[in-house]
Amino acid sequence: MKKNFALPLVLLIILFCQSTLLSQNDLPSKKAFKSFLKEVKRDVESFNWERLIAKCDAVHYHIQIDLNGIVQAQYIAEIFGLHSVGNNIKTGVIVTYEDLKRIKKLKWKKISIEDTLYKASGFVKLRDGSKLMISIMATCNNGEFALTGAIG
Repeated sequence: MKKNFALPLVLLIILFCQSTLLSQNDLPSKKAFKSFLKEVKRDVESFNWERLIAKCDAVHYHIQIDLNGIVQAQYIAEIFGLHSVGNNIKTGVIVTYEDLKRIKKLKWKKISIEDTLYKASGFVKLRDGSKLMISIMATCNNGEFALTGAIG
């Protein structure tokens, strides 16, 4: 089946325009972003994936899940950078919720704002004591943060 790339391209353009319309002065503070990160930490450590997904950018989620066919657990892992060579939480062929339940604790170490993109990095400690690095990106629209990531 041939994929139609026109819709994803239009959605990406809309997402880009939304995130760049605000001036730097209109952006929420680092303090507001830290508050958002506390909520993300709470959702991950309590395995409340539904609440975490609600914090994700709807356009990015739609492209990854509906158009690219990524399963939700893998989407979550990819948002955090937990699905890459040398830093992979998966134990099988694809990331499952059981893989994500191996997370015991999340710790943010670095927070930055670059233009209109909010970034945070740190690590998750797994139940077996090992650690994996994490990195997220978020946009802000009308004062609401949304997790986002690469397309593909």
